[in-house]
Amino acid sequence: MSYAIEGIAYDTRTDALTALVANWVSAGGENDIEEIKSALHDSDTPAEIIREWGGEIGTGEASADEEELRTHILTHKADIIMAT
Repeated sequence: MSYAIEGIAYDTRTDALTALVANWVSAGGENDIEEIKSALHDSDTPAEIIREWGGEIGTGEASADEEELRTHILTHKADIIMAT
């Protein structure tokens, strides 16, 4: 199965969620490590991603919800930082 974030295909839901969060952080203008970490530590970040990006990770795929995004950010922070 393949997941898509902004037209780029990812093999796993985990990779797609990492890209979703990284794209959201980048779109917010965070461009240094401290700004990125600050955005990821913000407890409102998952809700903002859902509001702005809809949590969409591909046609026909279930959207990510706040809890899934919150858990993903907590457990994959290093991967998200590397992806931004």
